[in-house]
Amino acid sequence: MTSFFAKGKISFVLGGQFGSEGKGAACAWLAAEAYRTGLTPDIVTTNAGVQSGHTSVHNGRKRVLFHLPTAAVVLNDIAAHQGVLAPTPIVYLNAGSIIDPSVLRQELDDTGFPLRRLFVHPNAAVITDECKDAEMRMDSAQTKIASTRKGVGEALSRKVLRSGLIARDHAWLRQFVRRIDLNDRLAKGAAVLAEVPQGFSLSLNSPFYPHTTSRDCTVGQALSDAGVHPHFYGNTMLVLRTYPIRVGNIKIDNGTGLDPDEKEIGYSGGAYPGQRELTWEELGQTPEITTVTKRVRRVFEFSKQQVREAMAATRPTHVFLAFCDYLKTEDQQQLLFKTIYQAAQAVGIDEGLQWAFGYGPSTDDVKPWWVTP
Repeated sequence: MTSFFAKGKISFVLGGQFGSEGKGAACAWLAAEAYRTGLTPDIVTTNAGVQSGHTSVHNGRKRVLFHLPTAAVVLNDIAAHQGVLAPTPIVYLNAGSIIDPSVLRQELDDTGFPLRRLFVHPNAAVITDECKDAEMRMDSAQTKIASTRKGVGEALSRKVLRSGLIARDHAWLRQFVRRIDLNDRLAKGAAVLAEVPQGFSLSLNSPFYPHTTSRDCTVGQALSDAGVHPHFYGNTMLVLRTYPIRVGNIKIDNGTGLDPDEKEIGYSGGAYPGQRELTWEELGQTPEITTVTKRVRRVFEFSKQQVREAMAATRPTHVFLAFCDYLKTEDQQQLLFKTIYQAAQAVGIDEGLQWAFGYGPSTDDVKPWWVTP
């Protein structure tokens, strides 16, 4: 096993499917492993928006975070629990962040994360009530594609049009505004982690447009948002789940009083060829509820094509396979591992690829990584 973090390098955690792959659990486990081995990141940056919630459980404590990166919060929790003066990483909400100030304020209150260690890029987009109202309209584009409708796309589009609110102009956020030169920090030996929200197949330029998010979910996009030169690229952990999900469609009362779910006004998009949509009953699992929208998630078969494309675009050094507890037999686990490994072989990244397997939301549910022969 080798450390995921390295001095003078920026490493990435991102999803390889339609989001909700288990990135929060992966980041929490990486944080716990980093603390155990003594090489923790100095800075954790993210380009997250409020449309993507990362869930983790460490030491029995559940966290659902939208803006604060999971690894930094878990490391802060560990230091507090140990009762020692351990360094807590700097959190940098970089230029790609799309911030709902009320959500960030609540997260800071809930986590007790040190305010002095939070920094926000001055040009980070800010979600206003007008942004939320625009997306919540029944005739909005966001409703039609069954987006989370949290104002993220609207805030970003206003930023692109140079008419939106940004962090440096927001009365409360202004106290955290500071432009950090990550290239300079990396050149001086800092270890940096970038937590990337959502999943590769939701990229703006994917085949599923317009049923996508507002930008690409790739290492390249994350580097650009963080303002980091590719020279400093370190490791990438691609997070996958055994049965990919998409956010649920939007349904409303049809007015008859007979079937309140009959009228569908928002469709969240399709899947890859041959990737059949399943039911939670088929899997023998309680239906999952999306963290952000509270809708029942749509669930699909695993797609080798989807993972191969994600691997080709991200070239991961590590794979974290989550929701392994959804596989009922050892044969199912071996078959799925073989499928992922063959995708890695097809891309030419199988040699030295390291693996971790998650069997639940807690850091205690992870089987440590190992290197494939």
